[in-house]
Amino acid sequence: MFTLDEARRIAAAWVDRGRPDGARWQARVHEFELGYVIWAVPADGDRREVGAGRGVVDRMTGELSLWPSLPVSSIVEMFRAERAREIPAPRTWDPATQARRDLARAGFPEHVTHLTLADGRAQISRSTKGDGELNLHPLVAAALAELPPGSRERAAERCSEVAAFSDVLHRADTQRQADRRPTLSLDEVRATLFRGAEIVTYRVCEPGDELGGRTVPPCLACQYLLGWFGFEMAGGRR
Repeated sequence: MFTLDEARRIAAAWVDRGRPDGARWQARVHEFELGYVIWAVPADGDRREVGAGRGVVDRMTGELSLWPSLPVSSIVEMFRAERAREIPAPRTWDPATQARRDLARAGFPEHVTHLTLADGRAQISRSTKGDGELNLHPLVAAALAELPPGSRERAAERCSEVAAFSDVLHRADTQRQADRRPTLSLDEVRATLFRGAEIVTYRVCEPGDELGGRTVPPCLACQYLLGWFGFEMAGGRR
């Protein structure tokens, strides 16, 4: 569970990242039972809001989600409604561990993978460091267990591509279980879930680093994983 002090630190870092050069902004935090609404105001005493949107820090995971510039009470109700609709699914790695690592030290450089399904749903996953337990989906774990010697790379299981595939599969199986259907087989995943999907990975660096935002090719292990799920190497399309 994330405390008010931790939420304030997350808010301060978020506001600082979005602050234009020369501007002086401060973070504001509103606590409610599911988390913390955060936003920016000028630091010169002017109470007018900056208009850069809202954020919500999840009380349990520390994850930051972005919301429009609506009244705080509206954001709280929207977050409650979204949470009520969710069917909790397992996660590949613990988001709370990642959030606290980000508070303790900068996470640069890292990779972020965007896996977009044919119906437009998108999974955005980060690479992770060596701390924290892994909870790989069985189909992803099976693929990594079958890696040929020439495709094995150190810490490949912590790549952002691995997390993206694993989290999408965790969520799909959770929904199927709620619908009283069996979990997906590998053939079903290839033929339905990932058909028409696209995957791309970006490098995230410190501000000013010219390498930041560039696409990066998958490592050898992730190339094998893409092939396992039926993706073409060029362009990451299924």
